Amino acid sequence: MIFQSVSSIALAFALALTTFNVAHAQLAAVGPTITVVGQQPPPPIVEMKRNHTPGQVWIPGFWNWNGKAFIWQAGHFDHERRGQIYVPTTWQSVGNGWAMVPGHWVAQ
Repeated sequence: MIFQSVSSIALAFALALTTFNVAHAQLAAVGPTITVVGQQPPPPIVEMKRNHTPGQVWIPGFWNWNGKAFIWQAGHFDHERRGQIYVPTTWQSVGNGWAMVPGHWVAQ
């Protein structure tokens, strides 16, 4: 009887660890999430892209949360990274709030 209980606990632990590892891997692939805030961010501001030189990519602006209010972070050009594309910052609805997923580079 003790062996069965220990086996059940070990199985439950292994399943929990596997679930944690999968969730952690998914989060790591996306990048860190900033604090969840209770209000939806404003609509994005349309920005005029200036002329750029070859080898640059546009990083769009986004609403950032400073702990009290949303503040617009203007877009800018950055050096392109060979074999990678830029995924812009997004806000995602989660439960009773909104979570910011920071922009990041990913392999093509």
